[in-house]
Amino acid sequence: MAHHHTSSILVIGYGNTLRSDDGVGPAIAQAVAEWQHPQIHTIICHQLTPELADPIAAASLVIFVDAIAHTEDSTPQTLLRSLTLNSPPSSAQTVPDITPDVTPDWVAHRCHPVTLLSLAQWLYHHTPTAWLIAVPAVSFAMGCEFSDTAIHEMQTALMMIETIINHSGLLDDNSSNSCTCYTTSQDVSNVVLNTAKDAALTPC
Repeated sequence: MAHHHTSSILVIGYGNTLRSDDGVGPAIAQAVAEWQHPQIHTIICHQLTPELADPIAAASLVIFVDAIAHTEDSTPQTLLRSLTLNSPPSSAQTVPDITPDVTPDWVAHRCHPVTLLSLAQWLYHHTPTAWLIAVPAVSFAMGCEFSDTAIHEMQTALMMIETIINHSGLLDDNSSNSCTCYTTSQDVSNVVLNTAKDAALTPC
């Protein structure tokens, strides 16, 4: 199957926006969309599905953003790791549930990031550079408000995304297209707080 990939960058934020902190992935993707950069595209979804293999294969860089349950016996920390088709099972010790199990995933119509990379390679013979960012979540109660922990770690995630993109070498040399989304940590804080406020105001 022919497929032409581009130098585009894709950020996929997934999670349940009706379950408090579980919606951090979509919220972060929404914040990235507001950068309105012509080379950066975003997808917001409830869960990862096989259909996403198509836009993934068309990109040169994909960043997955999801929530990860935080336990009280550790300090909240946003996790970042590179994803490859050969990611070992031991990687689950850092970010749980990323090791693919293709058949059960497809039956349940949900996929792990590595499963989608494998599918993109199988269907389109292209696997983009991929990263997974896991943001600590402390509340999964019904609702649209984020915890203080999630809001704080969303700032870290956005800074990670900006750093990955700016070091990818994929952005056009045209200065008007450079990714200078934030200049200070306060800029990030303002975006995160506004995104959190919008989520709280959106009817569930």
